Amino acid sequence: MSDSPYGPAPQQTFPSPPSMVPAPIVVATASRTIAAAAREIGGSGGGGGISSPNPRVVELPWPLVRQQVPTLAPVFARRDQITSTIALWASRDGESYDQQAIGAARFAALGTLAADYPDTAPVIDDTVGILVNWSGADRVESVSDADAGAHTLLAFVDDEILSIRDVTILSATQVQLTGHRRGIGCTPRQTHDAGATILFLRRDQLRPFSDARRYRYGTTWQWKLQPVWFNRYLPLDQCDPLPDPAPIRAVTCQPAPHVNLSVNGATQNALCAWGSDVTVAWDLADWRAEAFWSLFSMPFVPREIGSLIQILDATGTVVRRVVLGVGISTWTYTPAAQTADAQNPAFATPPASFTIRLNSLWDGYASSACQEVLVRT
Repeated sequence: MSDSPYGPAPQQTFPSPPSMVPAPIVVATASRTIAAAAREIGGSGGGGGISSPNPRVVELPWPLVRQQVPTLAPVFARRDQITSTIALWASRDGESYDQQAIGAARFAALGTLAADYPDTAPVIDDTVGILVNWSGADRVESVSDADAGAHTLLAFVDDEILSIRDVTILSATQVQLTGHRRGIGCTPRQTHDAGATILFLRRDQLRPFSDARRYRYGTTWQWKLQPVWFNRYLPLDQCDPLPDPAPIRAVTCQPAPHVNLSVNGATQNALCAWGSDVTVAWDLADWRAEAFWSLFSMPFVPREIGSLIQILDATGTVVRRVVLGVGISTWTYTPAAQTADAQNPAFATPPASFTIRLNSLWDGYASSACQEVLVRT
């Protein structure tokens, strides 16, 4: 007998289907059920792929969510516009599932790599590029350099997250990606083989969720994505679990900025003679361990820190971008580089002034804090 005057607390249950999900698909359209039509559209391969090809539940790193708790989000595409919503279900044992979320879907654009993409491609890739074949119903467009720096449009391929900038249309089914930032949020810069799936989704369209007591470091979860069409849903037992579940890593990164930036020995209002070497120097940031939060201790993982130097004209437009490796703390703006940059119409010869900006670069993620020095010629 309960000590509470209100009686025993009710036991929380998760009925299948929950009341918020519409009735099962039983209606027929053109002598076949919607479920059957969806199977023809999406196929059943790839795990949970009835109408959402190659879906994933990704663990979002700290730079994208600013939370020091394990934070997850489903990322899924559609082959056409029949699917209107996706319900997400979670299970520890692969047998008993309970619902994590349901709501208006934000569908990812789906593509496959048309050629291999090496791990040696630049961290900010203005030269190599990625060739992508579209295979889903949705598309994405280019964003500004500032939006790319703010990680506005994300791409998920293998274990790496990219921040997309330029999407150049080559044909109705193929695009070229350039100017993207690699290894966002400490995700590993990898070689991606031709045929690898790539999913694109705007950062503000992610549906992140977290539960510190439930999604703990080291736990492994099975996931099912349940598609909904026209106020009807596919029964959960017909939804395949997503393949290859991985344990939660609770990875959260917070890169420290470099310090003591100087140009020709001056930390502000520097002077230079246009056409002569301009010497840039700084003190390297102390590497910082991954920040972490979980109910159990996490591995201590140090990160190697590189540098990102940008030359900006008087309007703030980036004229030159240079990525430097680990341990480098000086760089020279040579006369040859100055001559090349002067081809930019906004960059007069010589410019009255320009700005040198410095960020630390940690596994592809530039520090939110930067240092700048105004240089007058």
